[in-house]
Amino acid sequence: MKIAILINLSANHNKATVKWEKIKDKLYFLEKGNTIIRIPYRVPFDINDCVSKLYSNEGVTYFISAGGDGSIHYLINAIKNIGKNSKLEEFTIGGIGLGSSNDFLKPFDHMIAGVPVKIDYAHSYMQDIGSVAYDTDTRGKQHKLFLINASIGLLAKANHIFNKGDRFINFFKRKKLEWAINYTAVKTLFTYTSSSVNIISPLEKKRVKLTSLSVLKNPNVSGSFRFNQNITPNEGSFGVNYAYNQNFISVIRTIVDLANGCFISKKPKKGRASYKCNQLEVSSGSSLYLETDGEVEIARNVSFSIYPHTIRIMK
Repeated sequence: MKIAILINLSANHNKATVKWEKIKDKLYFLEKGNTIIRIPYRVPFDINDCVSKLYSNEGVTYFISAGGDGSIHYLINAIKNIGKNSKLEEFTIGGIGLGSSNDFLKPFDHMIAGVPVKIDYAHSYMQDIGSVAYDTDTRGKQHKLFLINASIGLLAKANHIFNKGDRFINFFKRKKLEWAINYTAVKTLFTYTSSSVNIISPLEKKRVKLTSLSVLKNPNVSGSFRFNQNITPNEGSFGVNYAYNQNFISVIRTIVDLANGCFISKKPKKGRASYKCNQLEVSSGSSLYLETDGEVEIARNVSFSIYPHTIRIMK
């Protein structure tokens, strides 16, 4: 069997090399009876072309993404883009956490040399994949897959600020991830404005002043920030959690609750909603920050859906 390991050395603010050096010679069990194809790369990199050739020329259907959440996101979409002759169900994917937050690998059940991993291909399981279609101003209609979660609004802009960085964020990234995340949260809080949106799902139809909306296949969103909603990998639905019609103090409370993993509680909190469904539309007359697996762009008229039991994930 052939297993391709795609190693994004640009991950984690170009610090991925340090983590990779710790783990690269400790992947013994992968090599037993298998052919391992290791492909280190730095951004920019044509992952679509790489994955397509590995599949078409080498017959590779087992891929391990060594990088961050963005790396796994681009891998999933590269597999989608291979073409008519492939199906997502053919593929099994895993991860080696060289990124900053590594939400795809949470909870960190398996570690090698202090690095979180999902590389046990012999005990893989089927997982749902999220799908999002949206309009852009310059590229027309777009379509992506996401494996971890997606968001619109405050959390999406926070991801944008974190990814773009500034001198403080970049300094904190080198020192301690939580400092960078907390600084980003504060900066986002003082620069973000809510948007009026229409939300349509099988459970509701309403217009709100949206603070932030998250669509979850994994409750972890960044660092210690997480939603306390029970989401399983293959239930055929995603979690919808959003904050709306909130004043400045309410937004601060929402951020603090996310940091403590208690977005929802037995006693309903004003300006928050949480449920599960398999379809969701969010539309607005203005452009919105849209984040998928940590990658951010500007979008309008966003539609989410789910592909149930679509791809195999290594344990």
